[in-house]
Amino acid sequence: MTDRFHSTISPLWITTNEALAQHAFAWLEQSHLALDTEFFRCQTFYAKPGLIQLATAEQVFFIDPLQVTDFEPLAKVLAASHVIKVLHACSEDLEIFQQLTGTLPVPLFDTQLAAAFSGLGPSVGYQRLVTELLGIQLAKDETRSDWLQRPLSDAQITYAALDVHYLWQLYQPLVSQLNKLQRLDWLQQECQQLIEQAANPQPPEQAYQQVKLAWKLRRSELAILRKLAAWREKEVRKRDIPRHRFLTDDQLWWLARIKPRKLVQLDKVRGIRKDQVAREGRTICGIIAKSSAEPADRWPKRLPKPLPKSSKSLITQVKKLAATVATTLSLPPELVIRKKQLDALIRSGLSDGYFNWPENLQPWRRELLGESLLVELRQLAKQQQCITVMNKQIVSIYKSPNKDEMYLYVAKQAKLSEVPEALLQLFGKPEHVLDLLLTPEKSLSRADVTQVMKAIDEKGFYLQMPPAKEDYLIELPEEFLSKGDPV
Repeated sequence: MTDRFHSTISPLWITTNEALAQHAFAWLEQSHLALDTEFFRCQTFYAKPGLIQLATAEQVFFIDPLQVTDFEPLAKVLAASHVIKVLHACSEDLEIFQQLTGTLPVPLFDTQLAAAFSGLGPSVGYQRLVTELLGIQLAKDETRSDWLQRPLSDAQITYAALDVHYLWQLYQPLVSQLNKLQRLDWLQQECQQLIEQAANPQPPEQAYQQVKLAWKLRRSELAILRKLAAWREKEVRKRDIPRHRFLTDDQLWWLARIKPRKLVQLDKVRGIRKDQVAREGRTICGIIAKSSAEPADRWPKRLPKPLPKSSKSLITQVKKLAATVATTLSLPPELVIRKKQLDALIRSGLSDGYFNWPENLQPWRRELLGESLLVELRQLAKQQQCITVMNKQIVSIYKSPNKDEMYLYVAKQAKLSEVPEALLQLFGKPEHVLDLLLTPEKSLSRADVTQVMKAIDEKGFYLQMPPAKEDYLIELPEEFLSKGDPV
């Protein structure tokens, strides 16, 4: 059925700082509030807030961010721990609230997540949820409207008002269902993680980790990529433009690989346009030159490679258990364990077969999946020989002219470029001995092949010490010694 109250919903506009402060004081008396935002994002980094909707049992409010300038009263409401904030699929709303008020809505109750925990399926839309729980059919949305225009159309006003009018009503039936299923705590854990992620965005210095195919770059190249990606992140925020309009991930990757230090060399970088060279070329070359001069001990570690094919059986085992648990509890399988959590779980045991739960895996998920899963993974990895850092590596082995039986293992392609200068001074001029294909099955006389491969993969080198520890070892800094060195 349709809602006979559609025509009676008359939102109260808040267009002054004084009005917001007055109403915010009253909102602090509520048990829960429904919140939503409308915004416009086109060729900008930041979304442009167009409207903030808030609903109580009696009234729908429209806060106009184009006129209100002081959001401190709203920030106090958002931070009030005794008032539950109800939102639906809230990730973009959290961004808007953080941007406008510097505060996030806590405690948070996301109705889309609540619906999933209630057995209504994954990613349930607001319209469907209103129909399922309230028996009301809503008209198609106005999400592509221009929310910065004034005045808003009648259709926009109706749509925006209904977005929070029924959202407020959804809260109680969802809470009742979650209490009945004893899953309210699960939802609270999940919502708290959303808040923590929104409150702690990735710093610009870590942006390089999200660049596509960054795992293929050597540590020296990652040092360049780290500086370039951080610079891009700061500039797009300052200029309020999308990342791809400034420099694409592909352009950053090739700049780090080719390392041009002169303007004429930028023409050789795939995808770099002449206007980019003219506008940013000198800055790019300066960043590359400065990054290339960084000492090796300040280079970032190699990024993890994609999971090897040998881990497929382990992934299948986890997904199978997750699907069984999900079916039993009427939960979406992807809710039982997220893709990133599954990836982290498998990676935790690839080097030694000892799997551990990711740090960010909530207690309710650990309880559902059980410790027995970790035991099963360890047994399966051992049986199928899935424990490996990578399938194979071609390495070059160098001996030290200063100390007998001291050797350096490095990736043949990278040669000695990943070895810290301080270590090379202690090692002496490396003398090439041979190139060797390493596999997890290969036997080495005085080193564990998996540890050698892991060290080269993560640090760019493996230092093999002489069989007997001598006095000179005291001079070697701890960071040069690989775990498992025969000293």
